[in-house]
Amino acid sequence: MKNLATGRGYVFSFTLAYIVLFSIGFMYGGDYEFAIYTVVMFAALIVTALIARDTNAPHGFLWTLSLMGVLHMLGGGVHVNGDRLYGYRIVDIYTSATDPGLVIFKYDQLVHLVGYAVIAVSIHYVLRRAAPSLGVLAGATLSILAAMGIGSINELGEFSTVILLPSTGVGDYSNTMLDLLSNTIGAIVGVICFEAWARLKKRSE
Repeated sequence: MKNLATGRGYVFSFTLAYIVLFSIGFMYGGDYEFAIYTVVMFAALIVTALIARDTNAPHGFLWTLSLMGVLHMLGGGVHVNGDRLYGYRIVDIYTSATDPGLVIFKYDQLVHLVGYAVIAVSIHYVLRRAAPSLGVLAGATLSILAAMGIGSINELGEFSTVILLPSTGVGDYSNTMLDLLSNTIGAIVGVICFEAWARLKKRSE
């Protein structure tokens, strides 16, 4: 990448460093499921770096995206009471008596909520700059749908590990649907909050 001494270069270097470190840790621990995820993370890093270069994205967005990647890696790499952090129940809002996968509210769902809020806001920011004539509602809708699409690709990646590996911690159908639901809610809330902030900022100017 050009000019790694810039703010974007620091984000890129930091993200690449933790991807490599977590990859080594996952491989050493035999956690091949998350080792595969790190490949996806690296691909996402390259795409994000290219987009950031062409759209002059604020460093704050890039750092936030990078830190969300850290939370994702911690979810798979850190264990609490013998279980992955992803399965840790932050608040026991609801637990199904018949479906062990239908549990709300876990660390996994928090990461999906916040992560896809950030992704949707980042997409929305790029759309506002690239297509300023696009209406607010149309831009918001496209941003939310794009974030949902990225979330679906992520779930397909998880499904691929189920096919390729003898055992994984991906979870069942309920877990997949809770992930997608969390992605959608996070994307909607993120874009609404961004638009509210943008309007308040415009009024104060």
